[in-house]
Amino acid sequence: MVSTEVFEEFLPADIVKSSAFVGVFHFENTYWPVVIPSRRKSAKPHECLVTIPKPILVQLADDEDKFPLYLELWQSCYDYGHKFKKIITNKSFASSGIELLRIGNKALESAVAQCLKGGDGAIESSRLAIELFAKSILAIKGNYNKEQLSQYDVLLSNSLQFLTYECRQIIKNDNLDQINLHMVTVMRLDGQSQKPEDVRYAYTLAQHLAATAVNILSE
Repeated sequence: MVSTEVFEEFLPADIVKSSAFVGVFHFENTYWPVVIPSRRKSAKPHECLVTIPKPILVQLADDEDKFPLYLELWQSCYDYGHKFKKIITNKSFASSGIELLRIGNKALESAVAQCLKGGDGAIESSRLAIELFAKSILAIKGNYNKEQLSQYDVLLSNSLQFLTYECRQIIKNDNLDQINLHMVTVMRLDGQSQKPEDVRYAYTLAQHLAATAVNILSE
C-alpha cells in the first residue's frame, strides 16, 4: 500500500490508493511519477507515466538512450511494488529484517517525493534506503542480528560499499555485483546536491537495490 499522505500533493488520491508503488523518472528537466497499479495486467510501461504529456512520452519512446533506462527503472518499480507487501507479511522471516524493509520503504518513498519536489534531500534519503535494504538482506538471508548489523552503520563508517559487498558474500546475484560497483560514486555525491544527474544516480541505485532485495527474498 502506497502512503497516500506522501503522494497526495502530486497525484489524485484514487490513483495513489490503487497503486502498488510510485517511483520516479527524470526526463526533459522534469521528474515524472511512475505509478505501478495494483493490478498486474494494468502495469504497462508507457501507461505508468500517468502525468506525462503525450508529446513528451513520444519523445521518450524515440530516445534510444533514455527509453531503455526508463524500462529498467519501470521493471524495478514493478518488481518492488508487487513483491514488497507479500514479503513483509512472511512470518518465517526474521522480524528485524522485516522492520528494516518497512523503514527502507519509507526512505524510498521519501526519496521519490523529494525528487518530485525538485530533488532536495533525495540523495540522503536514497542512501538511507540503500543502507536499510542491504541490511534487510543480511538480516533475513544471512541471519545477522542487530549487533552484527551495527558494524555496518553507515553513519559511522561512511561507506555503503561494505554493506553491499557483504551481501555479495552471502548471495550470488548479478544485480548485487553491478550495484556494488556504483557504491563509491554514490558515497562521493554531495548529499545536499540537487543536480538532476546526482539525484537521479542515487535514487535509481536505491530503486534497483530495493527491487533486487525483494527479488532475492522472494526466491
